[in-house]
Amino acid sequence: MRVLAVRNGLWNALANATTSLVGALGSIIIVRSLSPDEYGLFSYYLWLASIIGTLGTLALAEAVTKVTSELRGQGIGREALALARWATLGLLVINCAFAVAVLVWALQSPSVQRSYLLIIAVIVVPNGLMAVFRSTLWGSERYRPVSISIIAASVIQLAMIGIAYLANWGGPGYAAAVLSASVTQAIGFGLALVWKSDSLATPLGLRLPSRGSLRLYFGFAGPATLVLLFDLVIWQRSGVFFLERYSTLEQVGYFSLAFTIFYMFLTLGWALVNGFYPAISHDYGAGNWLRISERMRQGVLMAALFSVPLTFGGWATLEGLITLLYGQKMLPAVPVTQILFLGLIPGTIAAMFGLMVNAVGGVWLHVKLGVIISVFNITLNLILTPTYGAVGSAAATTGTQVVHVALLVAATHRLYGLRLPWRALVSLLAIGVATTFLLPELLRAYLPGTWGLFAAIGLSGCLYLMVVWRLGHLQPLRKMEVTP
Repeated sequence: MRVLAVRNGLWNALANATTSLVGALGSIIIVRSLSPDEYGLFSYYLWLASIIGTLGTLALAEAVTKVTSELRGQGIGREALALARWATLGLLVINCAFAVAVLVWALQSPSVQRSYLLIIAVIVVPNGLMAVFRSTLWGSERYRPVSISIIAASVIQLAMIGIAYLANWGGPGYAAAVLSASVTQAIGFGLALVWKSDSLATPLGLRLPSRGSLRLYFGFAGPATLVLLFDLVIWQRSGVFFLERYSTLEQVGYFSLAFTIFYMFLTLGWALVNGFYPAISHDYGAGNWLRISERMRQGVLMAALFSVPLTFGGWATLEGLITLLYGQKMLPAVPVTQILFLGLIPGTIAAMFGLMVNAVGGVWLHVKLGVIISVFNITLNLILTPTYGAVGSAAATTGTQVVHVALLVAATHRLYGLRLPWRALVSLLAIGVATTFLLPELLRAYLPGTWGLFAAIGLSGCLYLMVVWRLGHLQPLRKMEVTP
């Protein structure tokens, strides 16, 4: 079966768009019903759940996507299935141990903390299974069932948030509703694997993969785990950790709301380019470097086309949107969000370069860069957070992301000869400033209020799309290669 990398990306983007929409709607309910301090506490434990979930999967799940795609490119699909089965068993054991540890922690904690920790203990195992099931499907370039399951889980999550609101369950109830997505996704992904003949349900027994496959898997998973630990510092709202210790829960709340808005769009951009990951791994397994170079150019352009209007449009409209959706009490989150939005362009472009480096076996490059940028991020947070609170933490986050993409682009140019399409990127930046920043500012000056805000968003978005289409920036995306 021939699958377009862009089609996988669009399916993934559809799921992430749904998740983002549900997240936005859910956050409105949650933020409006909790005080800034209560929302800060809720945000802290969601961050803790994310950290524990990441430590429970490490890079063992991600390695399934990369290595099984490569094995399929080499024509040994059954070997890929055997590897995925053993990875699933290993993650099940690891996450059962984590669940027991969190349960013991919960039983020794005060009542408010205990409620949050018990919820986290329940979702640890489903979260681990969800990650490896998803990676197995992605490794087979089966993005559609993954996306459908994510969309269904998002709808269920929103319904549970509504129930928690009506029942007045407070922060712990909202945490249970939000974290329930891992459980429903694990069920959906598992069903998708069982229903497909080339899934984990294929009769393979517990046959061990070959030594070569295991060497390939752990050779990637080992350094990728180190990269994942660095990513916890760079991408997983590490500012919450510093704010909780050097500032107030109120500042945690402002930063968490801003980061939630920023991260919704950032992950949507990552989803758009994620479809290139198994495709590049496949091309690498087939030794087709020309196609890898073509996919890289397409992926970078897709990342820029997506992130440019959001960056400049966000600066023009975020104050009105946050006031409208979350109320006056969250206005201090506006400058925090604006600073974070400056990281959208480097963040999405860095994602494409990062996927390519992983796909071609250059994961140790991420380890080297991770050491540098993690130290840089921690240093900035220690300097800025105690004095400037959430604004300082946002500045540390964005500054780290800019340095990260600069180092990554320079390193991949030296090692693989890859270049950014500078002319196209500069053109897109100019178009974005004119259509999604200057135009909304002008419109809102003459049309104040909610209707002016909506008019500015709608007209600037349409004008941006029209200009990039007329100037031919969409043309490279129409020439996507297919993967055999």
